Amino acid sequence: MSNPVNRLRTATTTLLTGVLAVGLLAGCGSSSGDKKSGDTKGGPSVSTTADAKVAAMVPEGMRKKGTVQWLMQIPAAPMEFKQGGELAGIDVDLGYAMLAKLGLKAEVTTVNDFSALIPAITTNRADFVMSGMKDLKERQAKLDYIDYFKTGNAFIGKTGDKSKYATYADLCGKTVNTGVGASYTAQLAELSKRECEAQGKPAMKNLSAGGSIPEQLLQLDQGRAVAVLNGVELSADAVAQAKGKYVVLDIPAFEPAYYGIAVNKSNHQFALAVQAAMQAIMDDGTYAKILTKYDLAGAGLDEALLNGALS
Repeated sequence: MSNPVNRLRTATTTLLTGVLAVGLLAGCGSSSGDKKSGDTKGGPSVSTTADAKVAAMVPEGMRKKGTVQWLMQIPAAPMEFKQGGELAGIDVDLGYAMLAKLGLKAEVTTVNDFSALIPAITTNRADFVMSGMKDLKERQAKLDYIDYFKTGNAFIGKTGDKSKYATYADLCGKTVNTGVGASYTAQLAELSKRECEAQGKPAMKNLSAGGSIPEQLLQLDQGRAVAVLNGVELSADAVAQAKGKYVVLDIPAFEPAYYGIAVNKSNHQFALAVQAAMQAIMDDGTYAKILTKYDLAGAGLDEALLNGALS
């Protein structure tokens, strides 16, 4: 895998700058391995230390145990992926720095199916998910979210199709792959109602196939869909890795949102501790250094929000 920092410098910065400035400033399947947060390899490139006040907020049982269960879906670069056999990415770096503030270690389980994430939290098989998951109001009935990153949606298409699909109207009557278990299916349906059906045009057709972005892109190769809908930063990275095979289409990005760390609603005290830890790495500069490493400083928040969903 090529260096993610270099890929992002050439593919992501311009796209994110435009989307976030306009949209946001206006407002999991089979296990693939565990990793302990105490390991030195694959941890954050920016070190931080424990914060006694923050650590004291951790529920007593978790604090005595000293280790929490962290679940993530990979690959979803630049948020999380494996490089040289080790976990890497924005969520990985931020997560380890946050855990250090809490005085905790983590056993990390990775899955390739996004749809496995929420059930694992609601059934207490994991203590938290930090894996490029959107904080949505509909999810807050069972989950607390600590918001830490700004994102939006973008469409990926074949390079040769770029001129064919440049507006929402161009997708009316066409099939778009939204992957399995994510929120993109409902968002595509709403977009279709507004931009196609309300204008007397045929609805956008949805295909839900593939747990990871590479799996989703296979549907373009097989002719089952003309576009894939995913997060802005994920889309730009996938395009960069494909080396000319795909492009982020010029269709406007939409549905600004925050990525949040998901915690079971019944473990609200831990959610408050996580919020305090995220705020601590924001305040001491660790957070900004990590986002800058990936050229995504523009996606940062000024404060860690609790259940701050935009929609």
